[in-house]
Amino acid sequence: MKRLIKGILVMALIVLPAHDCYGEMLSIRELAKQENTRLEWNQTYEAHGRTIQVNVPIIIPEVDRFPIIQVSAWMGSECVENLELSKAPDQTNAGIGIFYEDAAILSYLDENHISGEAATVYHVDPEKGDQAMLQVFHRDPLAQRLGNWWYTSDCYYPYEISSEAVFAEDNELSLADAENALQKLLTYYYGDACSDAQMDYVEIRGRARKKTGKRLNDLGDYKKDYPKGTYFLHYRQKMEGIPIYLDIGSKMLTTDQTKVSQDVALKWQRIPSLSDVNTFEFMDDSSFFWNAVLFKEKDVLEQDVPLASPDEIIAKLEREISEGRLRNVYALRLGYVCYLDENSPDTYTLYPAWICDCIYAESPKQEIEIPVFSDAFRDNYCYEQIIIDAQTCELQAGWIAEDKGFFHSVPITWDGV
Repeated sequence: MKRLIKGILVMALIVLPAHDCYGEMLSIRELAKQENTRLEWNQTYEAHGRTIQVNVPIIIPEVDRFPIIQVSAWMGSECVENLELSKAPDQTNAGIGIFYEDAAILSYLDENHISGEAATVYHVDPEKGDQAMLQVFHRDPLAQRLGNWWYTSDCYYPYEISSEAVFAEDNELSLADAENALQKLLTYYYGDACSDAQMDYVEIRGRARKKTGKRLNDLGDYKKDYPKGTYFLHYRQKMEGIPIYLDIGSKMLTTDQTKVSQDVALKWQRIPSLSDVNTFEFMDDSSFFWNAVLFKEKDVLEQDVPLASPDEIIAKLEREISEGRLRNVYALRLGYVCYLDENSPDTYTLYPAWICDCIYAESPKQEIEIPVFSDAFRDNYCYEQIIIDAQTCELQAGWIAEDKGFFHSVPITWDGV
């Protein structure tokens, strides 16, 4: 009887796909090489009295196949154990985690590093919490800005700039140097298999300056012991050459209106929101702060799956524009989204999806307010990363309030086309 009940519960997790795409299914190779595949989305729309101008490249991974992959989270404690790091004598403010010292990483980042200093490494104590996150920092730029200090900033997608030519204020190191330092950290703590990362979004921050008011540009004198600007990188791990842009758990509604069960909510505790956590602020090789939640491949469930064409994805988004909800579009990219599976949190599964970075309103009547503290569009209250299933074109915008939204439907296979 127990086996029967267990079988019924597993079957309940299997969600049949809802098809919103009706065109020919293509392989990732055909998608990238099609003569008529759009390389960019460039169109002007009129909707509900507003003009919506879209001008973004369509980013498709340069790979030969698009597998469905089951993964498990790298625990921060695993990285520390592999390197045999020593606990820091001072555990003040460690909370439910543990501090370690790592002098070797500073020499690895900079061969001219002066001995006698060590970076701090942090992870959650497995006996006190279930989180995979690893943190490594030394002379944390944020800690140096605590108090009444802020900075000017400019934000870019990687395709908008040349990293070798971008320099933060008074910084002799370029954005490319910051990206190289990130790759070194990934390799050092996680190995070559996890060193392949893609920049998602880059913020070039100026030197710290005194706040003189509440608005963005109300800045005064420079902080004397904060000699140069920094690079704040949002990065995404690649699996089989394909970036993991989001976890569907980041869409969970957490107010008292949610119907998400505690059991499902806790399954996401191990991998807190990837889009917020995987970041790196870099001033130089001796002043940085790095956050990481990474995966390792557990199993390939499907070697390659068919995909809908970008035209069908855009048609789905155009409907949102015409209905007055989708306003500004900043990026459209194909990659992975992470979902729960029947073994979570021990494993999760990666499925193909398009991610549309945009301003998304609840209704056509809603006016979009610009926050006074930032002019970066990702800081807007209506900023959204819409998920469009790369096979069915099913669109996910807004918060998910029920358990079933965190489990993916059965993927379409070539046998099923």
